[in-house]
Amino acid sequence: MTHDPPRTDVGSASVAEPLLAENLARAQDALRRAEEVNRRLIEAMPGGIVEVGIDGAIRRANAEAQRILGFSFDELTRRYVVDFQPETMCEDGSPCRVEDYPVSRCLATSEAQPPTTIGVRRPGGDITWSIFTAIPTFDPDSGRLTSALVTFIDITARKHAEEALNASVREREIFLAHKMESLGVLSGGIAHDFNNLLTVMLGRISMALLQLDGTSRAHASLAEAKKAVHQAQELTQQLLTFAKGGYPVKAVHSLAELLRTTGSFSLCGSNATCEISIADDELWPVEIDQGQIGRAINNLILNAGQAMPGGGTVRVEAENTVIGGDPGEPAPAGRYVLLTVRDEGVGIPPENLAKVFDPYFTTKSSGSGLGLAVTYSIITKHGGHIRVESEVGKGTAFHIYLPASKRPFTPARIVAPKPREHGGRILVMDDDAEIRHVLAAMLEFSGYEVEGAEEGGEAIRLYEAAQKTGRTFDAVILDLTVRGGLGGVDTLHRLLAIAPDLKAIVSSGYSTDPIMSDFASHGFVAVLTKPYDSDNLTEVLEQVLSGPA
Repeated sequence: MTHDPPRTDVGSASVAEPLLAENLARAQDALRRAEEVNRRLIEAMPGGIVEVGIDGAIRRANAEAQRILGFSFDELTRRYVVDFQPETMCEDGSPCRVEDYPVSRCLATSEAQPPTTIGVRRPGGDITWSIFTAIPTFDPDSGRLTSALVTFIDITARKHAEEALNASVREREIFLAHKMESLGVLSGGIAHDFNNLLTVMLGRISMALLQLDGTSRAHASLAEAKKAVHQAQELTQQLLTFAKGGYPVKAVHSLAELLRTTGSFSLCGSNATCEISIADDELWPVEIDQGQIGRAINNLILNAGQAMPGGGTVRVEAENTVIGGDPGEPAPAGRYVLLTVRDEGVGIPPENLAKVFDPYFTTKSSGSGLGLAVTYSIITKHGGHIRVESEVGKGTAFHIYLPASKRPFTPARIVAPKPREHGGRILVMDDDAEIRHVLAAMLEFSGYEVEGAEEGGEAIRLYEAAQKTGRTFDAVILDLTVRGGLGGVDTLHRLLAIAPDLKAIVSSGYSTDPIMSDFASHGFVAVLTKPYDSDNLTEVLEQVLSGPA
């Protein structure tokens, strides 16, 4: 019996091999097509895309990435992420550390990273700004991290637009500051003489009122005249706010009570109401001139009420806020108390929004156009910032940022002055003869004995002569600014050398020096701001003379 040799199925093998080769070719073609579609998609993306290996080497980059970073494909793929450190910066302009790059954090944590804005200095020296993100990629079989895919969008044009807008705002503020300074020079030049005149008028009127029967027609007429002088005084104070003088007399205060008091009185007689809202957290203390800040808040509330001729609600809000110093912030970095005054009025047209703080600009049929300009000047002199936003037909909001004080607020204890009978010798130094006369009349009416001097040299001679006779002066009132002679500060320094316990009161209607707001450091014990009447004068004198020797 014979056996056939083993059979070889040549036909089956010849069929399988071509099929395998065909399938392999199709798979390779599909892979090439997928890679080409993927490449085209990456190139078509509106942002930059870069693949970075776990060693930090750049493996590939699309055309937009090359454009943004300023390197060719070959140049980029010869670089590592760390090579970019000298060329990158954070939004605040500080150098950006490699470990803070989204790609570095992604490779370190194997987690996707949130957007981060970074500036890159290109080889030509110009800077491009982009928002970078990074996501990890893993080996599909082992699940091992293989690389990070970095995507970034060019925002350079937007950054330049923001910088241009901020520069425009700064230029506007500088221009406005120059206008304020020019008005300050003008108002400062006339203020001294005008307040001297008002002091004489107010002094004479107050003297006449003291000597008249309160029921007489003359008394009523003079009382109205006194009100008119006080109105003129208020207008002068508004003007003086622009001057280089008029520095705020600052002390640590809490704004809560000031807001409640100002809000309750500002809209009296108006058909608008005022709602005060103070954040639950205790407001941080601020260092302010309470009178000036009260005037600024009053101006804003009045302005808001006038913007609602048909009535409405003015909302005054106060809260603590912290500004981080990012570009476009309304104020430098720091802690602030934010005051917001909102109305439901007609709003401000866009073409007028940039003019609202200009002196004498107004769209109202009445008013001086000084209220908002005064407010702007007061806030800036306090180191604060004021911003306005408005929409026609929906209302306006003014935002005031006042720097928070590092010192705590301690409510002042009220100490009753020691009782004292009128009387004593007062030396008055003023270069205006009319003021010397009216001061003497007011003081003598209150029981004081008065001597007057035109300038500091004469005042010193009178004081020395009084010492020799044993009839020294209980207090001196010194005009701060004297034409053609010694002014109040130099006179006081020489008098203190003669009498260290001297009680001196500084008097002025205006000064380019901040002495009126910092009188104590110059040796004065009190201030008399012109114009003043007999009540103001005797009140200050009694406080000074009743105090400790």
